[in-house]
Amino acid sequence: MKFKINSKRKIALIILIFLFIAGCFTQLYSTNTYYKMDKVEFYNLDEEEISARYYKGSTNMGVFIANDLSANAKDTWFMVEEFAKLGYSVYVFDYPSQGHSDGHIEFGYKQNEYLAEQYYSAIVAFSQMAKLNEENIHIVAVGESARTALQTATKRFFNPKDLTLISTKTNILGKIDLDVINFVKEENVTFMKELNASNPGENIHLITSNLNDQSSVKENEALKTRLEQGKTGSPEENEVTLTVAQNVLPTNEITSSKIIKETVSYIAQRDGYEYTPSKFLTLKTMLPAVLCIIAFFIIFLSYKITAKDYYKEKGTIPFNKEFVISKLLAVIPSLIMVFLLPVALYFLLSPIMSIPYYTLVKLSLLSCYGMIIFYLYYRTNFACDIGSQIFYKDPKKNVKGGLIVAIGIIAILYLLSVAGCNVVFNITSIKVFWLILSTILCYFIFYIEEREKEVMIATQMQRFIISCFNFLIIPIVAIVMLIMGQFSIAISFMGLVFLLVFVLAVGKLLKAVDSPTRLNAFIQALILNALILAQTVLFF
Repeated sequence: MKFKINSKRKIALIILIFLFIAGCFTQLYSTNTYYKMDKVEFYNLDEEEISARYYKGSTNMGVFIANDLSANAKDTWFMVEEFAKLGYSVYVFDYPSQGHSDGHIEFGYKQNEYLAEQYYSAIVAFSQMAKLNEENIHIVAVGESARTALQTATKRFFNPKDLTLISTKTNILGKIDLDVINFVKEENVTFMKELNASNPGENIHLITSNLNDQSSVKENEALKTRLEQGKTGSPEENEVTLTVAQNVLPTNEITSSKIIKETVSYIAQRDGYEYTPSKFLTLKTMLPAVLCIIAFFIIFLSYKITAKDYYKEKGTIPFNKEFVISKLLAVIPSLIMVFLLPVALYFLLSPIMSIPYYTLVKLSLLSCYGMIIFYLYYRTNFACDIGSQIFYKDPKKNVKGGLIVAIGIIAILYLLSVAGCNVVFNITSIKVFWLILSTILCYFIFYIEEREKEVMIATQMQRFIISCFNFLIIPIVAIVMLIMGQFSIAISFMGLVFLLVFVLAVGKLLKAVDSPTRLNAFIQALILNALILAQTVLFF
């Protein structure tokens, strides 16, 4: 019976591997304009090398795309494909420390012109490379870039044909902003105070989602009202339209087929072109998520095929009420530490080096409980004195097998990246230091996660509960964010849960090949933090 089950699993695994590889290459070759774009570099005003890509179109019109700070230029590839099909020249770039670009973002960027300088440097580089006049260039900007595009337009240094601003991150209504370092009141920002019907005097298309709380429909309506303030009907004044895309999650909206269609349709109509969306655009934008799920099940099935319970009859510590209460009590100091650790890292390291400011809280959520519980196990008889049994040296195990699994996982992540998940990690940047530090801090929770299961007398369900305890802080903080009305942040934390599930599946596979626990914990922590840091910028 067990042989038949394993045979079916092996067949299912082969099918999944085939579907995964076929899906990755189908996606790559059906949406390949991005990879055909010329790789270009230019130096910004700080003499930092900025990475960009350029596609030469067949018309005399161009599109300049600036993504949000929490993404990178490669996320634009579906939109690039649609514009290229219409003959537009297209230019995308990475801000400093984003993607393959060097440098960092300045703290307080909402109050100064730092991002505007980066944006302006890139758009001038595009204009010169494509040999296009400013009135032949359309601007598409997302999130913080949309705010920056609006700021730059008020300077009148560059007057494009129009601005398409997606999920513009303004705060006219004074909503709660948890970005305490970069927070600014809009009434104190010069360019925001000066917005009116004749400033910047552009055709502006605002796009947002009904689910977006950071760039809500009401916020965009308030921005539209401000841009139409004092309107007299003069042709020199702003022409503002607002589109609300329905049911688009506020996570990297530029990859949404609805947003892409709305953006390209507006620009094509402005130029008198007829735009028909690619036949499988919606499917292609959804495929990266499907491929991620397939990748997860490939890893999970690979583990299940071993048909072996590595923890059965090994444990000596009972899973009882005392253990459960002890684990829950450890959450309290961990929650306090979650808020203290980012503050400590900010004040200690930001004066001397650039830091991944946006991901410090995520790092704390992943590491604090592990460090607290590790200390309690090592120094006390906490939780049925489990610490007396978990700190032993790994017996000689299959290190080679663990490294082979790690290489296989890296190969899967690479295929996912080229197929649309867009993981870009610059190994020559200071992010490498942060990867090492965050891997060390997160190592403890994965070590404890594995050791607890080895010494506990527990069923599979009880071991699942142990895992839930170890990462309980993440859903707790996500729920708090929801209560505070921070839907976008809560969604971001739930995305962290998915990454965590993926990495825990990797841990199971490593255990299945009998890889040492210490190596397993290191590999899991390294992969998880590389995925998180790949999608952030550094601040200084």
